[in-house]
Amino acid sequence: MSNRRGRPMPTKLQKGELQKSWKKIGASMKKYYGWMIAAFVAIIFSVLLSIYSPQVLKDLTNDITTLNESGVDNDAVLAEVSRYGWELVIFYVVAFFLSFLSSFVMADVSQRYSQELRKEIEHKVNNLPLRYFDTNSTGDILSRLTNDVDMIAQSLQQSVSMLISSVLTIVAAIIAMFVTSWQMAFVALALLPLMVIFLIVILKIASP
Repeated sequence: MSNRRGRPMPTKLQKGELQKSWKKIGASMKKYYGWMIAAFVAIIFSVLLSIYSPQVLKDLTNDITTLNESGVDNDAVLAEVSRYGWELVIFYVVAFFLSFLSSFVMADVSQRYSQELRKEIEHKVNNLPLRYFDTNSTGDILSRLTNDVDMIAQSLQQSVSMLISSVLTIVAAIIAMFVTSWQMAFVALALLPLMVIFLIVILKIASP
């Protein structure tokens, strides 16, 4: 299909083309797999520390409530409180450092990969025949050179890390809920479908 100027209109992606594109991107990023795996491991440990920290905080609170009770050694309890406090500080500091490290590594990987893509695109564009520029709009060409590469870099830097972190947080939180109180965990999970239905209804009403 062509527009009024005789240039072809942009076509929609055919079935399976998106999957093929992501497979090509994955194949071209093999040399960054090591850094990405290191970032994902850092995310996993950061999430685990963030989930385990409330358990330590619970023990800390329980010990504080036993102070000044009859038959309780206050010195021993204060020593336990101090130990839990230092554990919390270490856990939060290490979790923050791991989160920062994973973000830094993924940002570096995304920028290096986008730079390689731009070099490959530049080489490709310099070798294209002139008729390609006559049959494709300038906006489409610039979009491929800038927007598409930036979108891939942004997905690598933020979306992938956020997806992994969110999934791990949900799974770890559910496990922690069952460990703490399986009754309350079942109540919370039973309310999830109602919350999802409520959000769907609100989105339908709010959408134009």
